Amino acid sequence: MANVRTLRKQSSDGDENVDRGQLILVTGFAIAVVLLALVLLLNTAIYTENIATRSTADDTREAVEIHATVESTVASYIERKNEAIAEDNSAHSRADAESDFVSLRDPHEERSLRQGQSLSIEYLSQTNGTKVTSVDEGQLTASTDPVEIVNATSETRSFQLRLTDLPSESEQTRVLIEDTETASISEINLYQNGAGEFVVESDDEVCTTSASEPVLDISAGVFSGEECTVQWPAVGTHSISIVNGSATTGELSFVTHESGDTNTTDDRISTFDAIYSINTSVTYVTDQLEYATEIRVAPGEPDV
Repeated sequence: MANVRTLRKQSSDGDENVDRGQLILVTGFAIAVVLLALVLLLNTAIYTENIATRSTADDTREAVEIHATVESTVASYIERKNEAIAEDNSAHSRADAESDFVSLRDPHEERSLRQGQSLSIEYLSQTNGTKVTSVDEGQLTASTDPVEIVNATSETRSFQLRLTDLPSESEQTRVLIEDTETASISEINLYQNGAGEFVVESDDEVCTTSASEPVLDISAGVFSGEECTVQWPAVGTHSISIVNGSATTGELSFVTHESGDTNTTDDRISTFDAIYSINTSVTYVTDQLEYATEIRVAPGEPDV
């Protein structure tokens, strides 16, 4: 018996269905490849943007830190230099500041260079002044009468009194700061109350402490480490006097601008050449940032 086979003729419709399926498959694969490429490109762009943003933010933060470091370094130098001049003015001079500045700036510039950054710190100028201090711990002044310590100065900073003993309220010591342009007087009263506390009174502000040998920082408005707002004249020419200073024991210290005349007649007051302020310039350059500014450093200057 013969084998019977059924033969089927492929229609043209069948060929079209196969071709269409292959086309859809190829198209889908191509779309998937394109989407994958877009995702990779987008991730790369986001990563690059994040790196750039982070780099700029880091550089900006570094510039702020450099500004603060220069300010604190120069302030520390001014204080140390003034102390050295007061101890031995034959070995130290405020004229040394510009040459001394090289040793201050070089470590900072070299560190930035090692990190691939450009930092330039330059000495520009300085303002000289006078440091006024007590001869030693003892009476603030040698007299009960008003003693003018500085006359007609344009600026005073770091005005501090370290107090060891104060008179009663009826015999209080007074610090007078006169605005010589308006003749208005800011008065700071110092005395010991009935409870044995040290009292600072200025206008409506009354501050007390039971601490031993508290420090009154008149420039900063701080008494024994706590805020104590004392009256300070507006920026302008002023004079400083102490009334009944012999009734208070302790030490005073401040630095005044060279424009003022300081008292050298009271036996309890000493004066020394000093640096009042220094002006510097700072330029900091990276791939992402260019920062340039001038900084005036006058440590302990009051905010008025």
